[in-house]
Amino acid sequence: MFDEPAETLNLRQLRVARGGDTDVVPVPKARVVQNRTANLVQIGPPGPGLGRRFSFGLNTITLGRDSHCSLPIPDGSVSRMHTVIEPRSDGTYHLSDLNSRNGTYVNGKKVSESFLNDGDYVQLGQCVFRFLAGGNVEAGYHEEIHRLTLLDPLTGAHNRRSLAEYLDREIERAGRHSRPIAVLMIDVDHFRQVNDRHGHPGGDLVLRELAARLRNLARLEDLVCRYGGEEFAVALPETDLPGAIVAGERYRRAVAGNFFIVDDESFAVTVSVGAAAIHPGEARSASELLKSADTQMYDAKRAGRNRVCPILPGGLNHIPEIEDTPTMGGQTREIQL
Repeated sequence: MFDEPAETLNLRQLRVARGGDTDVVPVPKARVVQNRTANLVQIGPPGPGLGRRFSFGLNTITLGRDSHCSLPIPDGSVSRMHTVIEPRSDGTYHLSDLNSRNGTYVNGKKVSESFLNDGDYVQLGQCVFRFLAGGNVEAGYHEEIHRLTLLDPLTGAHNRRSLAEYLDREIERAGRHSRPIAVLMIDVDHFRQVNDRHGHPGGDLVLRELAARLRNLARLEDLVCRYGGEEFAVALPETDLPGAIVAGERYRRAVAGNFFIVDDESFAVTVSVGAAAIHPGEARSASELLKSADTQMYDAKRAGRNRVCPILPGGLNHIPEIEDTPTMGGQTREIQL
């Protein structure tokens, strides 16, 4: 982990990208508040950089792929000179994008410049950082590292480790009390086309919004997990297979029933859902339950996508009171996925 700023050519110069090149424009030295510090903690993507910390206080810092940046980020989705963060004399920190290829996002919103607040999320290409400043930066850092062990940094949903621990505990409890437990596997249909059209930052926005919709529908006792890539899992205690299928249909329609918006363009996204359950008297492990739900999800893909499997006799999957047409909002154009 990096606790001290890396050496640069000149930390008191603001680099402004122009036409793919970088000019160096001198900036007058600002009077800044003494004895303050801030941190950027890398929280995504998974890899060797996860959890590293870069501390800075009185110096203007540059972020980018170039080795001379204050914070070099060796990732192909990051521009050579991507972003600059400048401390101001009033104690604030100001971020400016340097005409980067994939843009700079603060809390999921694309910005050309923005003031940073404690706890803000900063995304450069596929790399996500948490900005920490204020009274107790050290405590904030350790709290963020703890969050990384439980939550997916992109979507805020639980990660696979959380899901595994939760299922082991809940399956044992369900067996002890002769209660059912179910799992849904939810996969975005044709997600590659979203990335191809809107780039990875656009795809990330879709995943964040999708996770938010899943969490909004989940009960307090349910656990929503980003299982990997564009695949999510939902653990449903006290739920049998018919109940899981009905829940899966509600999740499917929550995704398909409202357009997603990226860069002012609205488009529909659908998901395929697989359901599986352990009923009283059955002896199945968490991995077997997940594998069964995953198999059903691929059956939904093969059956035409945008559906829940298995389909039970009598059409229990159908929930007539929920509309399945995306809600229109302003100027929209649907992308055929």
